[in-house]
Amino acid sequence: METLKQLLAFPLYATVVWLLWVLGRQAGTDFVALALLFAVAVSLTGWMAGRAQNAGRARGGLVGLVLLVGTIGAGGVVIGSQKASHERIAVHSDAVERAFVGANALLLRADWTSRDAEITAVLATFGRSGVPLYVVYPASTSASAELLPAVLTPGIVIDAVTRASGGAKVAASRDR
Repeated sequence: METLKQLLAFPLYATVVWLLWVLGRQAGTDFVALALLFAVAVSLTGWMAGRAQNAGRARGGLVGLVLLVGTIGAGGVVIGSQKASHERIAVHSDAVERAFVGANALLLRADWTSRDAEITAVLATFGRSGVPLYVVYPASTSASAELLPAVLTPGIVIDAVTRASGGAKVAASRDR
């Protein structure tokens, strides 16, 4: 039974690899690196708690448990702050949303999770093979679309929306 228990760990490892692959495709390699670092920290603190427990040192086990809980909490905070740092602030802030309303513009988001052929074709027209891709299409059909950088600030988005609307006054603060 002990051998079977150990052998059944390998399908779990394979599941972790698959989940990290999915995370990488949806959130990027930075999140995969954070998840792996988090897994190493959890493993280390769990190992410390187990060694202390096996040695009969209840206090050492308690220290390991506190480290484990702290690591889990810190990992959640770091991962949460990473998600909040680029797109949510730059695209979904109040100032940017006011700029879209002021320019009578729409924000469209394409979900490329399942590798849609139409989205792939649009990416290819901009010379890209993956996401994120931020493009601002102008109100005038004679002007060309503006490709924005992968890392955005509210100011970059607001300025691009203002240019795309033909320089119309956009009621938004220019915080960068």
